[in-house]
Amino acid sequence: MEKYFYRPFSIAVLLLLMMVSFSACLKDTERSEIPAAGIAFIHASPKTSLLDFVNYNSYNNYLLATLPYNTSAVYPKTDTSTTPYRAFLPGLRTIGITHAGTNYFLNIKQFNFEPNKLYSVFAVDTADKTMLVQVEDSLKSIDESRAVIRFINFSPDSKKLELIVGTATTPLSGAKAFKEYSGYYAVEPGDNYTLTVREADNHAKFAKREKVALKKGGIYNIWARGLETATDSTQLNVSVMRTK
Repeated sequence: MEKYFYRPFSIAVLLLLMMVSFSACLKDTERSEIPAAGIAFIHASPKTSLLDFVNYNSYNNYLLATLPYNTSAVYPKTDTSTTPYRAFLPGLRTIGITHAGTNYFLNIKQFNFEPNKLYSVFAVDTADKTMLVQVEDSLKSIDESRAVIRFINFSPDSKKLELIVGTATTPLSGAKAFKEYSGYYAVEPGDNYTLTVREADNHAKFAKREKVALKKGGIYNIWARGLETATDSTQLNVSVMRTK
């Protein structure tokens, strides 16, 4: 683990430029600002307390988000709406995580963020094994008349898991081991879905989330979180985040 020091002064002007650029790239392709990448940060590490997500470099580390378990960062999009994505200039960027307010990284990783793309960066696994995992999110739906979803397994002590959507009798995709994820699949939009995550080889081990809305034209990450062996708030469960 490596020590860091916050130096939070710095880049208000640059961040403003990036936010303007991000809006331009996703909504107004006629604008000529530098294209940005959009990054979402999610705490999906059970048995891990508040985490700081930090932009890491040798000159100026700064705090990106402080998150409790099973939450994502939220940023203003307009005066009346928000987005989970923060705008960054594209290219290589190093992200680190620490227990909130401490001076030592649990994990540091370098990611390549491409312009005009969206990414989710998850903190996963448990305690001192907590690590960062990047997943590229889709900007374009495979079927605008339906809801589009994919499944990710972020339950660190699970066997291979599969997702059942609504009253379907077969899984959405093949079973996924920890940190594996499916492609995107289109489903009929609805406001009252039940999402069931279960072990592929033992259907008696499962978790459900009920009354889930999957909207027409929406794109969603659905992931298994928590621990199969837990009996508290960190037990196996299902999380949903709309990315479009």
